Formats: sequence, C-alpha cells, structure tokens
Amino acid sequence: MPLLAALVSGAVLAGPPPAEATLSADGHYVLLLRADEAWAAAEVKVDGDGALDLGAVPAGEAVRVEGWVDEPGPLAVRVAAATPDDRGLTWRFFVDPDLVPVASPVPAARRVPWWRRLLGGRRR
Repeated sequence: MPLLAALVSGAVLAGPPPAEATLSADGHYVLLLRADEAWAAAEVKVDGDGALDLGAVPAGEAVRVEGWVDEPGPLAVRVAAATPDDRGLTWRFFVDPDLVPVASPVPAARRVPWWRRLLGGRRR
C-alpha cells in the first residue's frame, strides 16, 4: 500500500544513475557514474568490494571509480546516496563494460644491414 500511496501522491521513483564502464584484459575497470540529482553524500560498491565514499556530488557531475576484478564480465554496482533534502536512495544494477585491450608492446628497432651502414645508414 505505501507504494500505491507514493504513486498517487505524485512521487517519482528514480531509476539508477547513468553508468558506463571499461574493462581491460588485465582486470582493471573504470566506472563512470553520473548523478541525476545532487547527492549530499554517496558511496559505491563494485562486485562486492569494500564501499568507496564518494562524498557530496553535484547534479550532473560524473564520478570516476577505478578498481580491479578477477574475472571479466558485467560489474555488479551498488550505489547508496543521500540527497540534500534528507532522502535516502539505493540502487543495485549491473553494468556491462566495454572491453579495452591492454596496450600492445612497442616493436623493437630493426637492425640496419651492414651494407646500409656503409651507405650512411638510411634510405635515400
């Protein structure tokens, strides 16, 4: 019944904040969360790790969270926030990260053949 009363009174149930993530092959992730409304205080947990305090976040600002995971796959995110008007908000959702390859190694310099060294070492 409280849910029906909230819907009838015009209260809007907010969905989770917009989120994007990247995940590299070595397990490093970067999660970007954007606050739809101002948060007086917030914390986030990713894949069951310890809670990270985000502090106060203005409306529309993106927050960057980095960490490591053992296995590639969707990131389980839990965000708990308090608004300036003392409402508490909690979201639990999954973010499917974009996979980013680890930087490829720089190729080693080639040896210059002996006959090119006699000609000055370069192509002309």
